Amino acid sequence: MATAEALPSFKLPPVIEVAVGIHFLQLPGLDTVALVRLVDRWRERFPKVQEQVALPPLGPANFMFQFGNSVAPIRLWVLTEDESLLIQVQHDRLLINWRKQQGDNPYPRYDVLRAELSTIWSDFERYIEGAGFGVLRPSAAEVTFFNRVPVAGASDVPRVIDALSTTFTLDGHVATRLQMERQLSEMDGQPFGRQTISLGYPADENALQLEINSIVAIDAELSSVDVFAALDVAHREGVMMFDHVTTEGMHIEWGKTDASN
Repeated sequence: MATAEALPSFKLPPVIEVAVGIHFLQLPGLDTVALVRLVDRWRERFPKVQEQVALPPLGPANFMFQFGNSVAPIRLWVLTEDESLLIQVQHDRLLINWRKQQGDNPYPRYDVLRAELSTIWSDFERYIEGAGFGVLRPSAAEVTFFNRVPVAGASDVPRVIDALSTTFTLDGHVATRLQMERQLSEMDGQPFGRQTISLGYPADENALQLEINSIVAIDAELSSVDVFAALDVAHREGVMMFDHVTTEGMHIEWGKTDASN
């Protein structure tokens, strides 16, 4: 997959939310009742529960994810008291999100979220095995960065986004619609994942929204160690893309250093 290239780090990144998680082949037995029983295991730390519409399964991106025919009716969120951390779970995925709640609430960094997910995933594995829902088969790892950058106006956006330059290039670029879709490939061209870079500029906000979603395929036969190796690749691809699509001027403002993020 990705090479072991040194990752840049940003002292003051504009990130307001990060999601990390694992997709798995559908477990039809993981229905509403089973989900409620699952999240009750985490109630002491995540006391707030919200019901959401289930997200659709991952679609094809020149590699296929396999899913069953049943569709779970709900997705559950469970949140910490301050709502800065939330777990999302449904019939085919488990994610944890960090959300910035106030100005002095810094991003805790990927390693912290990875450790949180590792603990939750291990408990999830025990629950699935104990309930007899079948074999848990991971299919993809996902990391998404949500960034918000104040700008003076629409004409100020190119100061932030280098991808709007006429000289900008991106390997694997297949489309642009105020977003870029990218196939993640090995050196020999074999695809191992996909990436979507979305730009938004709400007319009433004077802030640029930059979302980078990276998804890396997982062989369903691999162990949990390899599952998290795939998550690390998704994280790396997201960080490198953020560095690639934003300008050097903003890198200075955000305190960029060449260190582990």
